[in-house]
Amino acid sequence: MTKLIIAEKAMLGRDIARAVTGKTVSETTPLPISGNGYTVVAASGHLLELKAPEKIKPEWEWTRDFKLGDLPISVSDWPLVPSRGASKKLDTIKQHLKEASLVINAGDPDDEGQWIVDSILNHFNYTGQVQRVLVNDNIEANIRKAFEKLENNEKYVGMGQAAYARSMADAAFGFSWTRLACAKLRSNVSVGRVQTPTLGLVVRRDESIANHEVRHFFELIALTDVDNRNRLPFTFRPSKNLLEEGEKRIFDKSILEDIAKAVDGKQVAITSKVTEEKKAPPLPYSLTTLQAEMNKKHGFATDKTLKITQDLRDKYKAITYNRTDSQYLKEEHYQQAPNVLKVALNNLGIDPQVWSLDFNFKSKAFNDKNVTAHHGIIPQEMKFDIAKMTNDELCVYKAIVERYSMQFMGHQVFDVSTSSFGADGHEFSHVVKRIKAVGWSALAGSDGNLVQVPTEDERIAKETDENLWFASAGDYKGKVVDTEIEAKETSPPKPYTDGTLLLDMTRIAKYVSDPKIREVLKQKDADKKGESGSIGTSATRDSIIEKLKERGLIENKGKRLVSTQKGRDFYSVLPSQAREADTTAHWWLLQQDIAENKISANAVQESVVETFTELRDTAFVGKSLSSAERPVIGKCPNCDEALLAGAKSYSCSSNKFEKGEDDKWQRTEGCGFMMFKKVASKTIPAAAVKQLLTEGATDKKVKGFTSKKSNKKFDAYLTLDKATGKINFKFN
Repeated sequence: MTKLIIAEKAMLGRDIARAVTGKTVSETTPLPISGNGYTVVAASGHLLELKAPEKIKPEWEWTRDFKLGDLPISVSDWPLVPSRGASKKLDTIKQHLKEASLVINAGDPDDEGQWIVDSILNHFNYTGQVQRVLVNDNIEANIRKAFEKLENNEKYVGMGQAAYARSMADAAFGFSWTRLACAKLRSNVSVGRVQTPTLGLVVRRDESIANHEVRHFFELIALTDVDNRNRLPFTFRPSKNLLEEGEKRIFDKSILEDIAKAVDGKQVAITSKVTEEKKAPPLPYSLTTLQAEMNKKHGFATDKTLKITQDLRDKYKAITYNRTDSQYLKEEHYQQAPNVLKVALNNLGIDPQVWSLDFNFKSKAFNDKNVTAHHGIIPQEMKFDIAKMTNDELCVYKAIVERYSMQFMGHQVFDVSTSSFGADGHEFSHVVKRIKAVGWSALAGSDGNLVQVPTEDERIAKETDENLWFASAGDYKGKVVDTEIEAKETSPPKPYTDGTLLLDMTRIAKYVSDPKIREVLKQKDADKKGESGSIGTSATRDSIIEKLKERGLIENKGKRLVSTQKGRDFYSVLPSQAREADTTAHWWLLQQDIAENKISANAVQESVVETFTELRDTAFVGKSLSSAERPVIGKCPNCDEALLAGAKSYSCSSNKFEKGEDDKWQRTEGCGFMMFKKVASKTIPAAAVKQLLTEGATDKKVKGFTSKKSNKKFDAYLTLDKATGKINFKFN
């Protein structure tokens, strides 16, 4: 008999095995690994998933004749089935469960990690003793310490149930609202708890830009001689009584004209003070901040950066866990940093001494209390040949190494000279910053070429060229010799990019108008430094954005990310209960009670059903989406009208449908032509579709069809019945 440890992922499993089994474990050692009375196995994330609705009730299958009366789709204690490709891992775990005297749940220390392992044990009806280990990182010493603090798994089962509850509710919400919207709007759209509020961010941003009204504002500059030096620009700082409520700018030019007349020619007493300003190094990357940075600097799509980080882990073992939402590190990382960075910089062909890393300097990133289920992304102490990397892989790896190196390069330090005077009851100031120590900023945007502190001669030249004056602390005499009023105008908000949208998904609470909901969203992220009222997770946000693109609801125009007409139309007709971030806040409150075993895991799903049922009959009534967003793929072979591409079919634009008394859709107008995109489990290639529409048959066999009866693959020529839209097979 052995103690069976079930890790959430293979890499964590190997780290645990290295720490507790006494075996030499490499990054490629296969699991299971046994030793010292332990056997370590691993899942690969969720090995079990919610059973498809149509497998539970045949009438829930999404077909043309789907009845809206069958909605909502909801299943109490929604059954789980093995995910695709998970059977082998499940069989391995099942075999070792039979021989286990004790099981240790080594899922990530969050609700999803708890549920991943608990669901496996439930799947096999395991009734033996289960303990819980909370492993926050892959440092061997920390793993051993964690195994000295094993707890009864029962203490954490509620956390897992909260994750299960969210999964069931997401399914009920997404399936029900999406099918209702698709059916009533006759369009390929998608609704999701995270997806739809994300669409809302883009739609509202575009509306703010389109509806922006330019307002002209004004700034007053007093050109002032100081101790007979060059004229220096002193900027007027308006007091609150001169500003419109909630504004920081002057929009009435006459106010400044009166002040300019009053101060022009005045002798003034100038006071200067010098302060030191320090700017700390930016924190190590989380996945979201890395994706945003790579999108900004290199134009990488968010899913591209995710894939690269996965390759950096899997192919090179070059970085730590990549799907993290944390930017903080453990104390042990600080102790290991000299060795880790020596190896990482050598990989890049950089002499660590050139970068002058100071391992006595300790940035704010090293804080055990701020490390959640994972820590920030940093390099691993792993030697490899970077020549084997692609340019994009090298770009991401180098960014991660540079950001970690910044933690040991000290603060960026400025001396700040602030000179000010009062005239006729009004305040003016002149501020100059002079860099004192480059610190971490030596690497910022440098591509590895270190930025140096300018020499005194360079400083003087810069100050002369730019009409600046770095004043030493003290008192000076001056005279206002001229005034200028500069006219400026307000700017609209900037369009989103993939990267900035990702960042706003981590702080969507700031766009929520209800203060109570806003605070609940922030409370949800209280233990997540770097996120404040978020939706989605670092591992799913990029896929949410890509799904919105696939559905034609948002699109890239160059670097900009904008909503389509279809996206704007769709968002405008959605009930608020189906499109706002409030849903996440309401669910989270229920999940807290589930985690504490106060209510059933079905409670969140039940709240979805209650809201949906109230709105089912009235939602989308009298609403429609513009058909202009449906791609035209050719002409209808029946009537020569435009043939439009839908989610699952090509349909003549002349067709109009209404629901009959039997709750089935009936055609009321049009020629009736409709052709399915997929036949015998095969999507018809675009070239074949074109031939079918113009010639009625293909001149080459189309490969990859699957017989429903025998489940065997076959190839065939295709012919089209233009009257009915039916595709037929021809074998010779």
